[in-house]
Amino acid sequence: MASVPTLAQTGYGPSYETGNDLSQSCKDLTYAQQDFCRGFVFGLAHGFRYQVFSGAGSICIPVGVASSQLLDVVMKYIRENPEKRHLTTVEIVQTSLSQAFPCS
Repeated sequence: MASVPTLAQTGYGPSYETGNDLSQSCKDLTYAQQDFCRGFVFGLAHGFRYQVFSGAGSICIPVGVASSQLLDVVMKYIRENPEKRHLTTVEIVQTSLSQAFPCS
């Protein structure tokens, strides 16, 4: 059975499969790692924003919210909910952003 390579296996960057992975990697103080974390979360956020436009989403991120702010929201959620760090990164990002930026 063939396996799907993770980002870490392909050499493009770290693999963020769970909240534990994201939490550990985003604590790194290197600029490159912080940029990768922000980009990862920002990319997911834009995917969730597309779902709202298509009628299937529940995250309404206001105009002007920076990628660093999105990452702050996600990291705060992980810190305040350590019992959920085993969940997939997508679940954690979606839950944290939907709580912070619900559609009215």
